[in-house]
Amino acid sequence: MARKPSVRAKNGRWYSEAGGTGRYFGRVDAMSRIEATKLLMAALKPKVDDDAEPQLTVSELRDKYLEWVKRNRSEQLYNESRRHLARFCRTFGRTPAVEIRGADLEKFTDGLLAKRMTPLYVRKHATSVRTLFSRGRKATWLPADCRPFANVEGVRVDKKPLLEANLPTADEVRRLFAAAEGVMLDFLTLYFNTGARTHELAQATVGDFQPTSRTIVLGRHKRSHTMRSPTPRTISLNEAAFAVVERRCDGRPPSAPLIANGHGGAYTSGTLSRRFANLRKRAKVRDHVTVYSFRHLWISECLMAGLDSMIIAKMAGTSVRMIESVYGHFRTSSFRDAQAQLDALRGRGSV
Repeated sequence: MARKPSVRAKNGRWYSEAGGTGRYFGRVDAMSRIEATKLLMAALKPKVDDDAEPQLTVSELRDKYLEWVKRNRSEQLYNESRRHLARFCRTFGRTPAVEIRGADLEKFTDGLLAKRMTPLYVRKHATSVRTLFSRGRKATWLPADCRPFANVEGVRVDKKPLLEANLPTADEVRRLFAAAEGVMLDFLTLYFNTGARTHELAQATVGDFQPTSRTIVLGRHKRSHTMRSPTPRTISLNEAAFAVVERRCDGRPPSAPLIANGHGGAYTSGTLSRRFANLRKRAKVRDHVTVYSFRHLWISECLMAGLDSMIIAKMAGTSVRMIESVYGHFRTSSFRDAQAQLDALRGRGSV
């Protein structure tokens, strides 16, 4: 075992050769051995390189990350990440990123839950924080072993099944189509017939349209940045949807939005929501019906029609688990068949 560095008296002064260099640390009659030893230990500490890059604070890491998101991801993800990380930085912004611990994320999410934010909304915040540190490692802004949240459990979200009362009725759908015109009529036709997410069609371009296969193919989509091997998102078009897209794309450049606003740019989900709210008021439809309700309706009716969950999940760009947990109860045909078989079996027996 190596000996602990120490000092000894030499020529009336405290002396040590620890570290390979002989050094004096003051007069023996002026300081104690303990004080001299402290000076020795301080001298043996490695010097800090003044030219070394300083450690990033959480706020500085966030700024680098948001610059990357703005260049490489959607505007929607950028805005969400900026909002979520702003809340995290209010508490931990000045903390060096390498000093963040799992308990800090738990404290953050517990605080949001205490403010009565929904578990789903809190989980989105936690995901943004986790992604911040993950991107920091991949971009080498942080050390490869900086994994503060490896043992932190995710925020639990109990998925509630979608009920018929949450879906637009056939009469409401008719009233919405009757009240819509122009751009909103085309958007409604697409959402009703494809089950696409609101932002997918709002942000799609003319170049995403594949007329031969009658599809819209999105290389960058909601799940692409979380997939180990990203695959394109394919939106299938029936006759009604194909007619709208073909007309909207005719003669326009590939980079143009599939459906452009009055300034030639793409619609945002927020703008569409506001325009739909006005349409909903004119059509006298319940307030909880939104553009996204058409996706819920499409998936639910696919299950009612007896389509396989795997096919529906691929067409909707989601997972079988999500289909089963939220919409699975709409698959009634197999239940009716089972009940009919049971009734028939009981009919043959005696009560």
